[in-house]
Amino acid sequence: MNIPSATWIGLIVGLFLLVFVVPAIARSVARVDQDARTFRLVMASGALKLAAAPLWIYVNDHYYSGIADAYGYSRVGAQVAAQIRNGDFSFHVGRVIGDGATSIITGIIYTVIDSNVLGGFFVFAFLGFVSLVLFYRAFRVALPDGDHRRYAKLVFFFPSLLFWTSAIGKDALISLGLGLGALGAARILARARGGFVLLGIGLALTALIRPHVALMLFAALAVAYLVSKSKTASPLTPLAKLLGAVVLVVGGLILAKLTAHFFGLQSLSVASIQHVLNQNAINTGAGAGTQGSRVTASVSLSPTSIPKDIYYVLIRPLPFQAHGLTQLASSLENTFLVALLIVSWRRLASAFTAMRRHPYLLLVALYSLVWIILFASLGNLGILVRERTSLLPLLLVLVSWPAATRARETSLSTLKEGAGSQPLRGAESTSRNLVG
Repeated sequence: MNIPSATWIGLIVGLFLLVFVVPAIARSVARVDQDARTFRLVMASGALKLAAAPLWIYVNDHYYSGIADAYGYSRVGAQVAAQIRNGDFSFHVGRVIGDGATSIITGIIYTVIDSNVLGGFFVFAFLGFVSLVLFYRAFRVALPDGDHRRYAKLVFFFPSLLFWTSAIGKDALISLGLGLGALGAARILARARGGFVLLGIGLALTALIRPHVALMLFAALAVAYLVSKSKTASPLTPLAKLLGAVVLVVGGLILAKLTAHFFGLQSLSVASIQHVLNQNAINTGAGAGTQGSRVTASVSLSPTSIPKDIYYVLIRPLPFQAHGLTQLASSLENTFLVALLIVSWRRLASAFTAMRRHPYLLLVALYSLVWIILFASLGNLGILVRERTSLLPLLLVLVSWPAATRARETSLSTLKEGAGSQPLRGAESTSRNLVG
């Protein structure tokens, strides 16, 4: 068998990540969880994520005639890498935010691994895998009483999250940025150290690709932070919260200005946002009928349109509406997601009642709602399926919160484990207070 040298280089990159880097991450996460089962879950997810990279290339080459933005980013990234090696940093990538930033990051990666398409796909798939680990760690930090086993199985093995963020492109980078941002937000809400640093790095990366997505996460965090309460009150608690609020206000103003500039708006008024949604619907083919991947989009900011937005974003296409193999696969995943939401109605109800005590639940609910409203304007199902990878990791948090009775049992179990050598009488008294 005559395998081209470029393929060998790509395979070596993939094997190095699989044999050395993924196991190290899996061991680290399992060590924090103190659970060997976590190692197996993370390891399996990492292996599948890397395997999705060549699968993505195969699917694109055989079903989309080899036409994809990923190859454009790879081509420009190779030019950037050549410039970096020559000490020339005057990159000609057009507009930096969005495509330009993606090409530059690809070029930086190519500087290390050489300009190898398969190797680049493996690296981006690995970045997508890291993002899933970050989302999982955010869940564990913010919701220690949450059903983390259920969340791990969902976020590590959801088909879209395994497949679509395994290509050179924006989706993997946005997922990584949001994962960092989510972990930072979780640490901020838990009043743990390092949260603002992680949040800043994550939002900066996300804003380089899609500033409006970064603004959505930031706005959801700001609301959740304002309603959150510190678990360890002290004389400095009000001052710390005030300083945190100031940081959030300043960061919010910066992101708002960047987002307005990105869309060419004077302000982020309701009328301006509505105009952007209408333009987005036109640009992505809305109103062009239902042939192929072009469908009529939902363009409205009215609360009465939310049910329709949910249908457009989470349910389309149904299996009988699918055109082609890839849309059929997407429709089957949508059917599973809708079924998951329906059977998890008790978990959802419990999550909504627990938002005051666990503000991370409020954060993911607000982010998910705004995401659904804004992205329902996309008129191309293929684009929507890919971009939905920036919604699913946070949306799945809501169906991973225990139902009311389960949450009470979990709290009591945690209390008994933490009581240790405390007198049984005191523990019983505290348990009665929790239940009552």
